[in-house]
Amino acid sequence: MKALGSIAGYELKKFLGTTGPTDTYQARGARVGGTRSVAFKLLCLDRLPAEMRASAAARFLAAGRRAAGATVGGMAAIVEVSEDPAVPFVASELVPGIDLAYLVKLARKRKPEAPGLEPSLAGALTAQVARILTSAHESSPPLHHLGLGPSNVRVTPTAGVMVVDFGLGASLRGLSERGIEGWYFLPPELLTVDAATGFDGSGEAADLYSLGSLLCFLLTGQAPIQAGSLTQLVERSWEPLPAIPGAPDKLNRAIRLLAHPEPRKRTASAREAAEMLSGDVASPQERHMHIAAALRGLGISERPKKPAAAPKAEPAAPSPSPPALAVRHTPKSAVRRPARSWQRWRVVVFAAGLIAVVAGAWEGVSLVRKHARQRAARLGDVPIVGALTPPPILEVEIPGGELAQPSVDSGPPTDRVYVPSPRRKLPRVPSHLDLDTIPSQADVWVDGVLRGKSPVDLDLGPGGHRVVLVKQGYRFHKDVYDTTHGEYIRLQLRPIGLQPPGGAFLNLKCNGSNHYPILVDDDETGYLCPTAMLPVLPGRRKVGVFVPMRRAAVSTEVDVPKGPKPFPVTLQD
Repeated sequence: MKALGSIAGYELKKFLGTTGPTDTYQARGARVGGTRSVAFKLLCLDRLPAEMRASAAARFLAAGRRAAGATVGGMAAIVEVSEDPAVPFVASELVPGIDLAYLVKLARKRKPEAPGLEPSLAGALTAQVARILTSAHESSPPLHHLGLGPSNVRVTPTAGVMVVDFGLGASLRGLSERGIEGWYFLPPELLTVDAATGFDGSGEAADLYSLGSLLCFLLTGQAPIQAGSLTQLVERSWEPLPAIPGAPDKLNRAIRLLAHPEPRKRTASAREAAEMLSGDVASPQERHMHIAAALRGLGISERPKKPAAAPKAEPAAPSPSPPALAVRHTPKSAVRRPARSWQRWRVVVFAAGLIAVVAGAWEGVSLVRKHARQRAARLGDVPIVGALTPPPILEVEIPGGELAQPSVDSGPPTDRVYVPSPRRKLPRVPSHLDLDTIPSQADVWVDGVLRGKSPVDLDLGPGGHRVVLVKQGYRFHKDVYDTTHGEYIRLQLRPIGLQPPGGAFLNLKCNGSNHYPILVDDDETGYLCPTAMLPVLPGRRKVGVFVPMRRAAVSTEVDVPKGPKPFPVTLQD
């Protein structure tokens, strides 16, 4: 495998994925023997504001050292933590297999009618995760994950369960742009915590909430709470989760107790959660066998290993038993030796015949290709490379007994010449504005009037028109378009990262039915008015909204107190 580069003595072999400001690679380093692969998680400081880089690196490396000092069964062991804050990385054990998100995806392909996993398998997997959390919470000092979700729980080729990234994601949460799906499995008390100040609540209770959300995901195939923004998620996370139709009562009860909005009303400990989820299968070995059997039922299992040759037995002494019993206990190898010899010769003959057939077929294909090339040369045609090659068959294979995920796309194909297709002329209708956005459903304001949601086809008449596009979570777009000859516009809206918690909150209301973009200190927030629990810094703040019909902002200055209670603000548009 060709190396992608080298950092701190590690050769980066394969890019595994990115999460916010961190990239993860499969790597090899001299400090781990040179042949052992590790998961190399690198904090990319250039993705963070300059004033946050030093503190972010310190928190990231401190989380890595805490995990490295813990001895937790079922946790991916930390191999090395960087000593250089300028190149912050954490190298950990590379856990083979697939994560729970991909496992649910495979199960859906196998059984499209089922939303998630079988309840028995979901309960067994969650019970194993609870055992790992028990070991982590009862270690000295206690180790908390504070970011447990489907992506950091892996199922190994031998049907084992492993948890990765203890505390690493929590040390950087909210410092960079990240999709809302990265917050779905967090408890309400963690959604508004500033990563710089740390979490002063119960880490054990937070992990138990994530465990209950994980069980809900395995049963339903989706996160227990769906939201389009962090504000919506904060509001909905304080509501009790509904019962899952068709799920056993004991699992619904476990979700209700684990994922209770109030930390004090959750299950007392991870050990108690493991006992509650184990049900009738209390033994870890029995749960392991159950998980292995369920994976085989989904078509996911390790390749059977070749059994070792049994040692030759010493010849037994003559038995005084009657002749009939002697025949009954005669070794099977002695009885079946002639048949086995004939089968061996039959296999040899069959293999020789198969080789001859394949060789003949390949010779025939070669002759046909040769004649096709000669004919094409005579006729002046361009030969079609690979025309006789059969279409590829997509198969899911587990090389070497590992449960492997699809690899990252290696780039454009190199086995054929790329020929660009002719450009399609975009349709333009005079006086019309044909406008679409990525993502769609953005409010389209034209000349101060709300004309609908993208995509739209508007008859505006000739001349220039002022257009403003507004969508929650994205920067609003302002431009002027001339529709005299028609205009065809496709725009990629720029996302705004989630607002980092600042220790104070606002509840904004506007005297009007329109949803205007909210500005704090003249900076876009990605939220629309009205909204609740908007995180801001305490103190004197300039709060306003951009009014498209005026093409200007309306704002006011308020003194926002620090604390969890939101400060109300009403704006006149």
